[in-house]
Amino acid sequence: MSFRTKTILGIALIEAVLLFIIILNSLTFLQRTNEEALEQYAHSTARIFAAMARDSLLASDLASLESYCQAILKSPGLKFARIISTSDGVLAATGDEQALAKPFVADRQVTDITDGTFEVTAEISESGYEFGRVEISIATDRLQGLINKARYRVLTLAGIEMILTALFSYVLGYFLTRQVGRLSIASTRIALGEFGYQIPVSGKDEIASASRTFNHMSTALKESYTDIQSALAEAKRNKHASEESEASMRAVLEGVVDAVITIDTEGLILSFNPAAEKIFGHRAEGVLGKNVAILMPEPHHSRHNRYLQRYLESGENKIIGIGREMEAIRQDGGRFPIELSVSQVNLGTKILFTGIIRDITERKKAEKELKGYREDLEQKVAKKTTELQMAQEKLVQRAIESGRAELSAMVLHNIGNAVTPLKIQVEGMQHTELEQISDLFSKAYQDLRAQVGNLDDYIQEGKRGQQVFDYLGTLGESLQRHVSSQLSMVMKMEIALNYISEIISLQQAYAAGKQEIQEMVDLNRVLEDALQVQGNLLSKQGIAVHKELSPKLPRVQIDRSRLLQVVVNLLKNASDSIMEQNASNQRITLRSGLEGPSLFMEVLDTGIGIEPARQQKIFELGNSSKGTSGFGLYYCRLFIEEHNGTIAVTSSGRGQGACIRMTLPAVATADKKLAAPPVEKRSQG
Repeated sequence: MSFRTKTILGIALIEAVLLFIIILNSLTFLQRTNEEALEQYAHSTARIFAAMARDSLLASDLASLESYCQAILKSPGLKFARIISTSDGVLAATGDEQALAKPFVADRQVTDITDGTFEVTAEISESGYEFGRVEISIATDRLQGLINKARYRVLTLAGIEMILTALFSYVLGYFLTRQVGRLSIASTRIALGEFGYQIPVSGKDEIASASRTFNHMSTALKESYTDIQSALAEAKRNKHASEESEASMRAVLEGVVDAVITIDTEGLILSFNPAAEKIFGHRAEGVLGKNVAILMPEPHHSRHNRYLQRYLESGENKIIGIGREMEAIRQDGGRFPIELSVSQVNLGTKILFTGIIRDITERKKAEKELKGYREDLEQKVAKKTTELQMAQEKLVQRAIESGRAELSAMVLHNIGNAVTPLKIQVEGMQHTELEQISDLFSKAYQDLRAQVGNLDDYIQEGKRGQQVFDYLGTLGESLQRHVSSQLSMVMKMEIALNYISEIISLQQAYAAGKQEIQEMVDLNRVLEDALQVQGNLLSKQGIAVHKELSPKLPRVQIDRSRLLQVVVNLLKNASDSIMEQNASNQRITLRSGLEGPSLFMEVLDTGIGIEPARQQKIFELGNSSKGTSGFGLYYCRLFIEEHNGTIAVTSSGRGQGACIRMTLPAVATADKKLAAPPVEKRSQG
């Protein structure tokens, strides 16, 4: 046999062995993993199905059982689902009619399947008693198809690779010996799992071509292995999801906080949940089948069986259905107080008792401590009563003085908000063009006085006389405008003074203990009046006011003067914030409207804004960023909340402006419903 033939056969044999090992291991692992995943999925689905149907089976709720069958049938691969009662037979069944008609044979493993379906069952039981079972069937054609597809692809690639290997080995037989070392290394690496390993290639001769072919085969092998790995990863994910679902169901069923113990009529323990293990210190497997009296101290330990027997014979009940406190005993012998509630469960002719137990050690300890605290407190109260009585007069006097201080702060703050625009109006009256008009009138008078003897000619024929005459008319118009302006300022001053008078009268009334005077108030009218009070201040500061007021709003029942004080205070704060920001866009927006059963008003400014940390504290007494008492917004909050309203501030942060929103309950008239009217938008400089 020639060396070329040996080389061809050797390479073909190596490739065949490697491919056979890889394909056999991969297909075997793929099949085994998918079978395990299918088994896990089937058993978990059956257990979940049984848990879902348990309560409805106990209640004989056929409609719910049918809906559970429909719901579980939506799970991937299920051919049918069936719920069977131990006493009544099949209660609900859904799925493939032919599959349902066949005899049901539960499969333990996928390898037991002979009919293309994996059939599993799960018991429906309560307290150890089986009431029925569920049966489901899962088609295995998808699993078999996946395995066949993988087998076909791998075998096809293997066949192609073997053909290519034989072909190129035959052509390059004589020259292949130089590549034996490289091919040996490459084969070893591929055998160790380094699929896709590439041989260095140089030149354009046949040997180089063979090396490229080997690299191509290595790449194809890597792709095949990648496909197999993807299938394996998918199978692992399915298995993991199934395990997680089962763990979640177990956690729900076992996550009861209180101890739950079930016994039979002999007093033997049938169930012992994890909470009971934690409270009593016993493991469930160590107490199941034993008498529940092991958890009781004397005298109940030795009398418990007599208690049960007397109850079963006479029906005399001292504990069933009645919660009571008693003592229990842990595994280490330590006694502790419990709260016990026992219920009876009748399962046909069988009677079970379920006890719900709560450890109340901490509660008893707290009650004891509370009793001691109460006794100590009573002694301290008796001791301090005399001291409190002696200090009462001092506290009352301090409270009176504190109330006067707060009232004074309220008066000064509200009067300050009104005095500032009033000062601006007075300054406006002091710095006018009246002196200039007076000087011009004086000069014109002197000019006419000098021509008193020749006045007709001076006015009719002289150019200077005609100018003086025309100028007198212009001065008269200027004087008229000035007088109108002064009258407007006087009216605004009168409004401000009336506002101050109302503040003083109102605070005097509160000091005297009088109740506020409530009336039906137009919110928009109050907003307009507040703008009248602060108008000159805003105008002097160059702040534009934009109004978006909804017309024909329902009224609010409130003290108008105090509400006006609140709005003036909000406008003053907004203007102060804008001046502190010193921005080019200086604007205040006033909004009003109806939102549900409440009227709302918003004051938006382009001022300095408020940090998020201060927004919750801005309405607290003494909280101010301006170095003042912080009384203004505190007073606003108290007043609004007294009238079942709300007030809040929002701001995007420092330098982003702010919005204060206030709501008050609206009062609907007999012929009008509370509906949101359209918004009327206006602006003023």
